[in-house]
Amino acid sequence: MKLQKLGGYAAILSVMCGTGMNWLYFIENDLMNNPMKQYLLFILMIVWSIFLLITFLVLHERWKTRMPALMLIMLIAGSAGAVLQITCRIILIGAIGLSNEYIPVFERIVSGFHSSAIVAIAWADLFIGCAILRSREFSRVLGWMFIVSGLWWISGHFIKPPPQSEQILKALDHLLFGVCIFWIGIAMIRQKQQEPAATAIATAAE
Repeated sequence: MKLQKLGGYAAILSVMCGTGMNWLYFIENDLMNNPMKQYLLFILMIVWSIFLLITFLVLHERWKTRMPALMLIMLIAGSAGAVLQITCRIILIGAIGLSNEYIPVFERIVSGFHSSAIVAIAWADLFIGCAILRSREFSRVLGWMFIVSGLWWISGHFIKPPPQSEQILKALDHLLFGVCIFWIGIAMIRQKQQEPAATAIATAAE
């Protein structure tokens, strides 16, 4: 039970970090010319990735008995995405303050890592949504929101929207993901996990 609450608090804290990240990324116009704000953004992204990884680990522990294959794939995808995000930000922190001629090189290095990380986390979202629908422990609406969020993130890397709407769609995508993570964090804190006997009955009923 304490582990589930830990996962819930980690999920909520990841949303708080994500809010700060989005504020710096979308609102602050002088980000590229302010090393301190860049440093803060990258640190927030690292902390966000760590909290997200904790959430994935706790959800894996919650459902691994009932859905071992699905949870294993979710954990692999989520862990890979979080680790790749952390790697990207460490590289970019090292690039802060360098001459502008070196910046494109670092951007090319991390762009592939970043895209792979986003797609991996999107797959984890998709699998979490499927697990919610199957376990029936949380709202089915939340399950479908996770699925939509995952599909949206995945499709966004293969289908490029019009330039005039790209930033708006990206902001909405981040908002949907944040709502999903915050909702499941609250649910994990407030809801008691099913006891083994109840889990066995639910599994047999399926």
